[in-house]
Amino acid sequence: MAEEFSRLFSSVPDFMTELETAGVDFHVGLVTMDLDTDNIESATLVGPVITNATPDPTAELQAQLPTADDGSDNEQGLAVAAAAMLPPLVDTRNAGFLRSEASLAIVMVSDENDCSGLGEDATGNDCYEHYAELTPVVDLVDDLRAIKQGSAGVLTLSGLIGPDYPGCADSVPGKRYAEAIGLVGGVRESI
Repeated sequence: MAEEFSRLFSSVPDFMTELETAGVDFHVGLVTMDLDTDNIESATLVGPVITNATPDPTAELQAQLPTADDGSDNEQGLAVAAAAMLPPLVDTRNAGFLRSEASLAIVMVSDENDCSGLGEDATGNDCYEHYAELTPVVDLVDDLRAIKQGSAGVLTLSGLIGPDYPGCADSVPGKRYAEAIGLVGGVRESI
């Protein structure tokens, strides 16, 4: 993600300006894309929740972004999103992020495909070699929908993901992220 990381970092000011211009009461939280059990930070917020009251929300979000070399090659973004906002984490380490009355917009940023369900010992290649063993996207979307079920908020899922064709700037097609976006609704752009 080294090539994409510098563009992501430099686009944070525009993202925050859009949020501030929209006049919404925002909560922004960042989690990594792995569920490795040896990583105690899996599915937990990287830093404090960024809100309208954060003194410099742009600098705070940029400071929370991982470096280009961080992360797992076994990305499980869809499972991580649900784990981060469901018990026990939503009541413990991620407490204060999710609000029942607010809409929830999840944005996936990845140059890989979602590998949710293969387990922590899988590698990035296993995601493509054992595709049928992955947790069905519809099941993961149901987990995400459960987060806002019975609340006033709306759920959307968007993504900056690999394009549909392989071999583009070291990214691979994010087909599972694209499928989830299609089921929930949101915006999809090429990373």
